[in-house]
Amino acid sequence: MHASFIAQFPLLLRGVVSKAKCMQKTVTVTVPRRAVDKLTKKDIIAHTKYLVHDPNESASGPQPPLQWC
Repeated sequence: MHASFIAQFPLLLRGVVSKAKCMQKTVTVTVPRRAVDKLTKKDIIAHTKYLVHDPNESASGPQPPLQWC
């Protein structure tokens, strides 16, 4: 994709803080996503974990939307 397109429409993710206070100024956020199983054609909720910078070390519970840098 072109860089200007990415700048206009940044990827926003919503998730829940799953691990905090393990690393300095970093929390782990679990982001759910829906996928369809190719064989059974059923909806599946898959999860992806991201490491997010938290400068104030104050994150817990639902996280505001995450944005790519």
